[in-house]
Amino acid sequence: MTRRLWTRWALRDLRARWVQVTTTALILAIGIAAFWGVGGLREWRERSTDLSLAEMRAHDLRVDLAEGRFVREGGLRAVASRAPAGTVAAAEERLVAPGQVDASRPGHAVV
Repeated sequence: MTRRLWTRWALRDLRARWVQVTTTALILAIGIAAFWGVGGLREWRERSTDLSLAEMRAHDLRVDLAEGRFVREGGLRAVASRAPAGTVAAAEERLVAPGQVDASRPGHAVV
């Protein structure tokens, strides 16, 4: 009796609010499809990056230091030399720092 009562009540409610039920179902369908669509790209992106790096034989390792800290020139090579043989083929140090570039020309200032 209770199940029948709940079923009749739910169907009556659905008939009275069919626009809201349909709209909610549509919004859920779009959200779920977008989630699965974007989520499916992760595996492809990771595989593509791995294959590209393997093909170029290049892998990047970026190290950020706390503000105000520094490492002497050659510090990366010293750490790389302690790695197991054959794991580091080449190492290159680069300084990446924020700054402004003056690209001005006569009569046109650009910073």
